[in-house]
Amino acid sequence: MSLDTLKRWRWAILTAAIMVAGLAFALWPEAAAVDTAEITEGPMKVGITDDGVTRAEEFYVVSAPVTGQLERIEFEAGDQIDRGTLITRMGGRPSTPLDQRTRSELRGALSAANAAEQGAKASLEQAERDLSRAEELSQRGFLAKAQLEAARTRVTGDQSRLAQSQAEVARIRALLSQGGAVSGKAVAVRAPASGFVLSVITESEGVILEGTPLVTIGDPDRIEAVIDLLSRDAVQVKTGAQGEITQWGG
Repeated sequence: MSLDTLKRWRWAILTAAIMVAGLAFALWPEAAAVDTAEITEGPMKVGITDDGVTRAEEFYVVSAPVTGQLERIEFEAGDQIDRGTLITRMGGRPSTPLDQRTRSELRGALSAANAAEQGAKASLEQAERDLSRAEELSQRGFLAKAQLEAARTRVTGDQSRLAQSQAEVARIRALLSQGGAVSGKAVAVRAPASGFVLSVITESEGVILEGTPLVTIGDPDRIEAVIDLLSRDAVQVKTGAQGEITQWGG
């Protein structure tokens, strides 16, 4: 190629060279970042990793012994507690308030029961007078023994009817007086064993049912790990194998 030709095409050649250089730079492979570490020789550990929970080996769930009004529990999780310590008290169970219709029906039933009591009392008094006359006639030989026994039977029957009517009067009066009242004595709830309060399940005051869990008591220094493993992993765990527990999450 002559010198004149190079001079005419020098800019085109220069532009093409720059484009080729830029394309080569863009397509040139970059070095990949890698992690490096020193290789050493040592023991290898093979294990099974899974999630689980820890819990006290022995713990007690204290429940409400009766249905009634629960006093507020002042203990908190972590408090130490001794056997027999008073945890709370359960008040008597409040009865259902009487509505106006029920109260009116009970008052009517009470009036009827009072009338029945008065009738039974009058019948008993008459039967006792008849028995007294029958015994007097029997002693004088003017009355058969069967008639005397019948008089005694009437007295016994009237006594039973009077007792029944008196009991019915007392029952209805109790229903009228206890509407909306609290029945039963307070029951103390105490710790069954010494330890620490692990959790307070029912803390606030209120009416609860018998058997409602209140608190759990145990020893946090004596815990066990509960881990559910798949069957293929569980068969690889041998008795006496070493375990490692690490905390996960917050």
